[in-house]
Amino acid sequence: MDNFVNNTQTFQINDARQLPIIVPDTIQMECLKQLFQTAIRTKKSSSLSELEKDKILENLQNKLDDSTQIIYDLIY
Repeated sequence: MDNFVNNTQTFQINDARQLPIIVPDTIQMECLKQLFQTAIRTKKSSSLSELEKDKILENLQNKLDDSTQIIYDLIY
């Protein structure tokens, strides 16, 4: 955000209005929803160790990051 709009420490509402907001289509939204639900189930799981949870959540975060970059057309 700082590089995109305003590189000072003060972020104001008018700065936020300049950010592009892209609404995912139905297929993209379903994919994101599945990632979120998997993350929630993982966090709540009592059968996994913290190390296993961290590994799964890191993988999910990478998938979420990739999906977001695709939605914003940042990956080709």
